[in-house]
Amino acid sequence: MLILFFGQSPLPVLAENSIDLAREWDMPTTSDFTGNSNESSYDDLELGQTADNDNISDLMRIPESIADVSLSHDSTEWSSLVSRYFHMIEDPPLLPSLENEATTLVQYYFRDTCATWSCFDSEKNPFRTAIEALWQKSPLIYYAIQSNAAAHLSNQISSMQVTASKMREKAHAAFLEQLLNTSNTQSTGDQLLLATLLLGVSASWHDSSDLGLSYLSIARSLIRARVVSQGSEHHQPPNRNFRFFLEALIYWEMVAAFVSGEGLRSALTLTADTSTFPWAGPLPTAVIPHPWTGIAPRVMLLFAEVGRLVQDHAISAGQPGADLDLAASATKLEEDLLSVYVPTEDEIADVHDEFTRKNDFIVSAEATRCAALLQIYRVFPGVLQWRLSTGNFGTFPHMGIVEPNSGSDVTSSWLISLAMHVLDLLASVPAYSGVRCVQLLPLATAAFELRVTNSHRDVEIARFREFSMGRLRLLAGRLPSKPISRVAQLLKEVWRRNDQGDHTFWLNVMTDKNLKTFLG
Repeated sequence: MLILFFGQSPLPVLAENSIDLAREWDMPTTSDFTGNSNESSYDDLELGQTADNDNISDLMRIPESIADVSLSHDSTEWSSLVSRYFHMIEDPPLLPSLENEATTLVQYYFRDTCATWSCFDSEKNPFRTAIEALWQKSPLIYYAIQSNAAAHLSNQISSMQVTASKMREKAHAAFLEQLLNTSNTQSTGDQLLLATLLLGVSASWHDSSDLGLSYLSIARSLIRARVVSQGSEHHQPPNRNFRFFLEALIYWEMVAAFVSGEGLRSALTLTADTSTFPWAGPLPTAVIPHPWTGIAPRVMLLFAEVGRLVQDHAISAGQPGADLDLAASATKLEEDLLSVYVPTEDEIADVHDEFTRKNDFIVSAEATRCAALLQIYRVFPGVLQWRLSTGNFGTFPHMGIVEPNSGSDVTSSWLISLAMHVLDLLASVPAYSGVRCVQLLPLATAAFELRVTNSHRDVEIARFREFSMGRLRLLAGRLPSKPISRVAQLLKEVWRRNDQGDHTFWLNVMTDKNLKTFLG
């Protein structure tokens, strides 16, 4: 069982251009830790559409979760909150000219993009501090952050898509040059891994159908080489730089798992198995949240395995004996998810971000865990029926099914209840919290299960559908909108089919309608 946290041993002195995550993201000592939506219909504004004067008010509508926040009457504090919520600068948007385009994009990365795709943003965020130390020294990082900033900025300025493509080409050329450089050191290796994250995870920002799988393959190879290297050095725990990259890869594996076409036995994929990472140690005094995995790397790694298992199920349909093997794997994953430990607030280090509370990390981890279980129960209903028959869910909340039996109606009702539980959890996190950047996968997988039942529950289901579309629209207003727009298209198609009595699994609908995209 792989549990990844950050150790307290100092990093060795690194070269001038190296990424010193220990300085930026240092481990504290023990003493450091003593509703109803009123939005307009989703169809009023297509996700991914560049805002104009007619619909900008829809993008800027502040939901009740912001309006109800208790703030002082200090206009600066209110302005800061609104600015953080929408990830927009308080002055008019920067309109880059040919002369200052590079400067503008670098500024936009640090002012908006960096915070947008991190669960928290402060001096503890390596996507800010490490890149601040590198962008003027590394052409690769320099072009990569401009590419990401331009793709993000194209939400508001559609012409920036051309600039984004141009910068991405330059970044890719620099990436290949450094990748093929046989004299790479530990320092340049860190830069290469960082650039792989910047370019790979953002691939769908430029093209919603680009899953960034070539970069993912390279990242796996680079990480695997380091695992082997770490294992050869007396099984010592790796430094924090490596653990930062490994947890980033875990998140990447999770959001790519359902669309990569890879199964559980694919080469160079991470698994939650201690034989792969023998140095995974006990829970330290304090858990340092990661910008992508938060406090739940193991939950996300298990979710990645669920995604690959679902892929295996689709590929092996009809093969003799396959169902039994897959069901056994599903049962094991379900047990692991039910028993996974989520740290308490007292065990979580302070990331110094006033907008992301410790509880936001906990709720996000629980929503992700429940969404992973939901996928297991949907694809392997026998696992759920067995669990219901025992009534033993450990600490996992029972979802209101009073008569646990093997009936299909009870199973279907339980799935819908679990989906609504996931959405309830997501709704309880303030919309301006940094953890919204990792909400897309649990949000979408739960929303896909909102099927009408021709019962009193349909009113509640309609409310959760409205919440899901409203949250997607809000995410699209702040995050790069292309992949979110595609998820919204898929969600509407799944609901349309469900309403007509066709309960096809969402992954099959995605393939049928050619709507594959990155779910993060």
